[in-house]
Amino acid sequence: MLRQGRYQDALSESEKEPHEFWKLYTQHCIFLALGQKRKADSLLKEFIRQYSQTHPTTLAYLYACRGEEDKAFTWLETAYAQRDPNLVMKMNYTYFRNLHHDPRWQAFVGKMGFPEGHWLLEQDIYREAPDHSSSIV
Repeated sequence: MLRQGRYQDALSESEKEPHEFWKLYTQHCIFLALGQKRKADSLLKEFIRQYSQTHPTTLAYLYACRGEEDKAFTWLETAYAQRDPNLVMKMNYTYFRNLHHDPRWQAFVGKMGFPEGHWLLEQDIYREAPDHSSSIV
């Protein structure tokens, strides 16, 4: 719904989410899309408080969504250092494409061992890359 621009519908559905992790994650993205940055910031702070020790890849993704590249890379490095099992799975998520132009992305993907020529190394974020993301945002 969020990708379709149906923000109020997405917000209504997110209210029904029983798991705090997904509720914070989703509502952060919705309020950010609605231009309610203060509310999104508050939700992000709560997400960090509750999940920063166990979900560094998700935090990297949320910062990429916000366009905060330095913080996204900081959390990607944390995820790598902690061997976060979600890291490889989420590398193809939509908002990580916001980082593809940055030379740090190339270095990070290379450090992870992806082969030269892998589509994750493409700088054109609008290219027809396969989207295997199950993310709602």
